Amino acid sequence: MRRILRSAPVPEAPPAAGTDRFPAEETLTRQERRVLRCLLEGADNRQIATALAIAVETVKRHCRNLYRKLDVQNRKQLAERYAGAPSSPG
Repeated sequence: MRRILRSAPVPEAPPAAGTDRFPAEETLTRQERRVLRCLLEGADNRQIATALAIAVETVKRHCRNLYRKLDVQNRKQLAERYAGAPSSPG
């Protein structure tokens, strides 16, 4: 998974259903977009940490920031709202 993430361009966050752009797209950092992509692929915190070569606590911090910026309470809400939304090219 690490090799895939390192070789793939960092996509923009997927747009919300019925809109052209993700509501907080401009406020997401590159690392938050990487974590978001992993979350939408179903990775857990440990898998994300390994793939991005960061600490699990750092993943948790990025998740909290994502939830706040995207106005969701947890990864289930995130997945329900944004799973299947097309990603913008890298």
